[in-house]
Amino acid sequence: MNKSKLQEIFSKYIKNFDFLNNEKNDETHKWKIAQLFQDFDLNAVDFCGMLKGIRKETDNFIDGARQHPFSALVDYAQKEPETVREMFKNLFADEPCDIVTKQKKINAFIESSEILRKKYYPTSHLYINNQRSVMMYLFMRYPNDNYGYKASEAKSFADCIEFFDDWGPMTDFKLDL
Repeated sequence: MNKSKLQEIFSKYIKNFDFLNNEKNDETHKWKIAQLFQDFDLNAVDFCGMLKGIRKETDNFIDGARQHPFSALVDYAQKEPETVREMFKNLFADEPCDIVTKQKKINAFIESSEILRKKYYPTSHLYINNQRSVMMYLFMRYPNDNYGYKASEAKSFADCIEFFDDWGPMTDFKLDL
């Protein structure tokens, strides 16, 4: 990794912070979305409705053109609200936590989501939750202790700072490696 290029990017970001956060180039949208997740009520009577409302407000922050992992959770919550509620309870439990524990919780969430996908949509790949989508749920609920990323932007950033390690498909890297 080229640390001087990294420092140059940080310096330019700080220098252009006002431009990056003006009305046209609003970079604060992710913090507004994270604020929605602060009202995430694991014990909501209408858990599915609450989840659906947050999903609607997040627009394409997690869901994209090719995959709809957050929409999948809303769909599953209509069918099995207690299962999805338990998935989030387990994911959000004991945050912040060490990296090994966090990776285990992410893996468990993905496994539970895959069980539901295979049960209701066995041939669809639209509803797959992966490392990135689950990290985004953690980021939105606990933004001070977690981070979110878009694979293409992370790859571009890595290229800019000459970080050329193999990321694989960039959606399933492991935190604890």
